[in-house]
Amino acid sequence: MSKKIYIAVVFVLFSVLFVGCFGNSSRARAYTNLGSKEALNGNFESAIENYNRAIELDPSIAEAHFFRGNIYASMGNFEKAIEDCTEAIRLNPNLSVAYSIRGISYIKLGKDNEAIVDLEEALRLNPNDESAKQALETAKFLRNF
Repeated sequence: MSKKIYIAVVFVLFSVLFVGCFGNSSRARAYTNLGSKEALNGNFESAIENYNRAIELDPSIAEAHFFRGNIYASMGNFEKAIEDCTEAIRLNPNLSVAYSIRGISYIKLGKDNEAIVDLEEALRLNPNDESAKQALETAKFLRNF
């Protein structure tokens, strides 16, 4: 077994087996981390399952909602992406990437005005977000048609 895989296995085992001793919030964060690892490996359904578990344990973790929304957007389910990003923003109004993904999802649904509002907010919070800049240009262009 390679060192990288060994470290990942140890991390997963620790997260699942031992973090439970520290309460639902810690367990929820562990599931959020597991979801992110699954997403990085392209296992989107498994990632969503882990984010669902995290949200069930502690619905106040904005990142779990955002990450699940990002997966939904990647899968083309823009309505669910918007729902999750909206909840992430409600929980953490400074989460610029949630505005960005929600804005991009609005573009995909033809809601250019909503997209512009979100993408401008994403850039206000993080002026270096290149994907938000490009998406904002696209939304403004599409609004003129």
